[in-house]
Amino acid sequence: MNATCWYAASERITDRSVPDEMIKGVEEAVLLLDDRPCAHAPGEHPDTGDPDYANQVGYFLRSPGGRAEIAEYYGWAEEGGAGEPGDESEPLDAWVCSAFLRDVAEGTLAEPASGLRSFA
Repeated sequence: MNATCWYAASERITDRSVPDEMIKGVEEAVLLLDDRPCAHAPGEHPDTGDPDYANQVGYFLRSPGGRAEIAEYYGWAEEGGAGEPGDESEPLDAWVCSAFLRDVAEGTLAEPASGLRSFA
C-alpha cells in the first residue's frame, strides 16, 4: 500500500471509495501487528528514503519465500555474520519490526487522507 498511496493524493483517482478503502486496509493491517516494545536501538530501522528500494523489499516481505529470497540476495542470513537468524542487527528483523511497520503505516495513511480532501 505504501508504494501506491501517493496516487490517492494525486487527484488521479476520481472515485472516493478508493482512498476510503486504502485507509481502511492500512488501519486493519495495523491492528494485526504485535503490540510489543521495539527491541531495536535508534537508527536500526531501515531507511525508507529510497521508495524504489523500500517497495522492492516490501514486495519480497509478503511471503516466507520472498523473505528467504531477499535475505539470500542481500546476504542477510549468511553464516557467521550480522544477519544470523535471531541477531538483532539482522536487517530482515528490522524490516518486519512492528514498531517500524506502525511508523510506515502512519506515513502511508497521510497520503490517502490528504486525497480525501479533494472530494470535499
